Amino acid sequence: MLKGEFGFKSSVDFGVKQLHNIPEEYVMACELVPNALRGISGIITW
Repeated sequence: MLKGEFGFKSSVDFGVKQLHNIPEEYVMACELVPNALRGISGIITW
């Protein structure tokens, strides 16, 4: 799984949620710059 190996985390760990009926563990994010998502929150739509 990419989660631990490449630094991906659940997007909710960064305060980013989604409105679709997709389990949280499948919607992931990875900071390319340390702490780049600190203080960021929002909703993913597509």
